[in-house]
Amino acid sequence: MDNSVLRGTLFLLIRTYSWVFFVRRCKQKLLEVYRESGGGRRIRTFEG
Repeated sequence: MDNSVLRGTLFLLIRTYSWVFFVRRCKQKLLEVYRESGGGRRIRTFEG
């Protein structure tokens, strides 16, 4: 296996992981802001 291919795959994996982590953090922040603004009841029914 070529070294550059391995490095490229690793780079892609790290990029995807950091992107997913970033999106999750944004979602959590949005949920917190939504709860503080008084929409907690609707959110709880969404979560189940």
